[in-house]
Amino acid sequence: ADFTSDTITLYNGGQNGYWAYPNPLSGQNSLQLAVQEPADDAVFMLYDMYGRFLLAETLDETLESIPLPALAPGVYPYAVWQGGRIVYSGKLLVAHQR
Repeated sequence: ADFTSDTITLYNGGQNGYWAYPNPLSGQNSLQLAVQEPADDAVFMLYDMYGRFLLAETLDETLESIPLPALAPGVYPYAVWQGGRIVYSGKLLVAHQR
């Protein structure tokens, strides 16, 4: 007897259903953010190493490409806000730029 099945792709949802990559960044000008369950009010926010706001991007797709400004090498905190609270956060490491 032959057994066959359909191929499925499984993704690790990361923290609370979000996954940011590549991290560290090295020469890229965008960050990819996979979202397990998009929500109308989810917003990605990026800050500099002093906590100053740099950018905000609404997240309404399961895979978002977030354009980034020119960033100097360093560590940049980010957060996804939804419903007035942080549901995902992390630190983006920017290595040397090409």
